[in-house]
Amino acid sequence: GYGATQYNGREFKTLTKRDGLYSNNVQSITEDDEGNLWFGTRVAEKDHPDENKRTGKGGLHQYDGKKMVHFPSMKALSENDVYEIYKDPSGVLWISSIKHGVYRYSDGAFKNYPVDGSTMSMLKDRKGTLWIGCAGGLFKLTSTGIVNVTTAGPWN
Repeated sequence: GYGATQYNGREFKTLTKRDGLYSNNVQSITEDDEGNLWFGTRVAEKDHPDENKRTGKGGLHQYDGKKMVHFPSMKALSENDVYEIYKDPSGVLWISSIKHGVYRYSDGAFKNYPVDGSTMSMLKDRKGTLWIGCAGGLFKLTSTGIVNVTTAGPWN
């Protein structure tokens, strides 16, 4: 809950809610090919001991070194937990969400891929298959959408 700290080789700079983050609970940081930093945060007060005070925004933030950009038109990425932002080898960003699937960000546009469960991790293998770890199990992205992978597969 302390934000994100950046070190430039000489000094530290900490980014917090005062700098535009919706939450100081930073879960993931990724740099895109243009040098922007992307932050995934959890809902601000999710760990508050009083259940009625577990409020606040979380979500996705883009930081260009001067200003923080939010995505309020996308509730799944502005009032939700974002645990992982994965940049694949081609530079595409994959953003997790809780109960709203995975978002692909490329060329300034988002595309949603629904997933049953809360997305926690992602990784592309050598063949280019995106594997998705969720609270509901293992999934992978295929040409027809996201498929649940069980002990019986599909593994190919």
